[in-house]
Amino acid sequence: MQEIDLFSEAHDDLAASLYADAFPLEADKEGRILLPESLVAHAGLSDSVVFMGMGRIFQIWEPAAAERRRTEARERARARGLTLPPGPIA
Repeated sequence: MQEIDLFSEAHDDLAASLYADAFPLEADKEGRILLPESLVAHAGLSDSVVFMGMGRIFQIWEPAAAERRRTEARERARARGLTLPPGPIA
């Protein structure tokens, strides 16, 4: 994997493309979060959502879009020969 200089323009561009639209959210005392309306609209969310685990994070998806995403990801991983390394999963 190529390392990117922490102080380079390439690093800044990558960080901005990954994190510029991130929203900090806080849970209430019951552990609930309220998504900003702009995110709800962007994701096409309604009464039903899917929480998609992504390792140490999760994503919230509209159910049909989540199924398409899982299917496409599995197909691409299979085509690339991607698999988990042997041994326990961390």
